[in-house]
Amino acid sequence: SAPGDAAPLLVKTASFTVKKVGQSSPYISASNQLRVTLMTNVGIQAVGSDLTAGVTLTGLSGFTNADGDLTIDNRGYNSVGDIFSKATWNKAEARLVLSIAAGKQLQASTLYVLGVTLTNPATGQASPAISISQTGSTAATIAAVAVDPGSGDKAPLYVKAPGFETGRVGQSSSSPAGVNTITVTLQSNLAITASAQVTIEGLVNTRTDDSLAMSVSGCAGIFKSPAGVANQGKWDRAAGRLVVVA
Repeated sequence: SAPGDAAPLLVKTASFTVKKVGQSSPYISASNQLRVTLMTNVGIQAVGSDLTAGVTLTGLSGFTNADGDLTIDNRGYNSVGDIFSKATWNKAEARLVLSIAAGKQLQASTLYVLGVTLTNPATGQASPAISISQTGSTAATIAAVAVDPGSGDKAPLYVKAPGFETGRVGQSSSSPAGVNTITVTLQSNLAITASAQVTIEGLVNTRTDDSLAMSVSGCAGIFKSPAGVANQGKWDRAAGRLVVVA
C-alpha cells in the first residue's frame, strides 16, 4: 500500500500540533493580554446547522472580568480577524471560548496567533493548569489537553505578589562619630501610587535625634514627609526608622 498519508483509509486523529499560551503582564490588577498560538492537523469549521464551533480554554482562574464578549486581536501573519467571530468569557467557569465565524475555517497546518485582553487578580498567584479543546459540532473534534505555557513572567495568569525587586542600603562613611549619608536603592514590581508610605527601619544606634523633617535627597519631588513636605521624611531614632510618602 501507499506510504504515509496516502495509505488507504488512513484517517488522522484530530489534534492541536501547536497549543502555546502566554501573557503580556504578570502584575496585579493589570490589563493582561492572553496570547494564544495554535495549529491543528485538520481543518476546523462548523457543519450542518450548528454554528457553535470554536476553541475553548479552561482553567483561567483569577481573571476578574465580568462575563461577556471580548475583542480578539490578531498577533500573527495569518489573520484571525474574519475567522473568529467573538471571544466569550465566563468568570465562574474560568473559561474563554473563541467562536469560529459561520462559513469560516481554521486551516490545517496553519499557525494562528491571537490575543484577548483580560484583567489580572489583585493578589499574586502561580500560573494555573490550563487546557485547550475544540468545541461545537464539527467534522473533527479535539478533546481537552494541557496547553504549553510560557515560562517565567510569560506563564499565563502568573501574577507577582507585590514586592521590591531591588532593595539595597549603603553608607558613605564608617568613621566613628562621622557624618554618614545612608543611600537606599529601591525598585518595586508595581507602581507605587500617590500617598503610599515607604518605611525603612533597622537603622539603629545612630546619634541623629528624632525629626519630622529629615532631609531626603536624590529623588527630588518623588517623596515627602508624612506631614506633606517635599524631599523630607520622618525619622525615629529609637526604632531606627525613616518614613516617607510617595
